[in-house]
Amino acid sequence: MTVDFAVYNGTTGKVATTTFGDTSGPVQITVDSSQIIAGLVKTVECAKIGSRIVGVMPPKDAFGSQGNSNFGIGAKDVVVFVVDVIGVAPTKADGAPQPAPAGFPTVKLAKDGTPTVTIPKDAKA
Repeated sequence: MTVDFAVYNGTTGKVATTTFGDTSGPVQITVDSSQIIAGLVKTVECAKIGSRIVGVMPPKDAFGSQGNSNFGIGAKDVVVFVVDVIGVAPTKADGAPQPAPAGFPTVKLAKDGTPTVTIPKDAKA
């Protein structure tokens, strides 16, 4: 997703960090709890482009029992995210299949969009 966001310490009301008005512009995030905090995934996972979403999360869904001292968020602080969804990247290929030229690798897509590449046996490195 491409998003602009603000993070607030829900206990103090202070802005922890924001991309709104930042000269570097919106940021790209991967909506996957192994890559970003679980509460943010829960907040944006079904969002549509153009949405503004507010997520309020307990510490366990935000920064865990350690908090985040860089953002001024303690271990027991609730965290509030305000997220504007600007873009969503497709999760699988879209369009009509195109045949590969003779001798080129071929790609077949599973129903979930996972590609399988087959390289011809007589192909040279």
